[in-house]
Amino acid sequence: MLSVAWWRQWGPVVALWCLVIAGFYTGIDWLLQRQAMPNRVENLSGEVLQLQRARDGHYRLEGLINGQRVRLMLDTGASGVALDSRLAAQLGLPQGPAMALSTANGTVQGYATRIAELRLGDIVLRDIRASVAPNFGDPEEVLLGMSALKHLDLSMRGDTLTLSVPRDTP
Repeated sequence: MLSVAWWRQWGPVVALWCLVIAGFYTGIDWLLQRQAMPNRVENLSGEVLQLQRARDGHYRLEGLINGQRVRLMLDTGASGVALDSRLAAQLGLPQGPAMALSTANGTVQGYATRIAELRLGDIVLRDIRASVAPNFGDPEEVLLGMSALKHLDLSMRGDTLTLSVPRDTP
């Protein structure tokens, strides 16, 4: 057991090092989260969104489904928007007809649903077709496929993906 004299002499040094280590840990944790999810709602505005590629090579952003914040992963190879049944329940999405869903891991049973409003920054998409499956991918992430992305213009340059609302041409 350490004596009172030892704590008087070394206690402040130990406390200072604990604070330095905690600050370092917090900074590294923030940096890693920023690399995994570089596109947050507060950074997105206007009808043109420039998304930075995440550390794992995917494009992710925060968005709103029916007013509730969600994490989205863009996937141009997916035909539709897809999400886990637990997240769908949290979001209050209606359960439509049952359907077989083809995934990278095979066919699973799920159901169709519709997203009344999907917000990506200031871009608003309405009445988006989606599918819901049990134990689908990351239960806290929505796969944003072409049923939503077809309403936008996409262009990629380097590690930046630009999403914009198409301009009507006369």
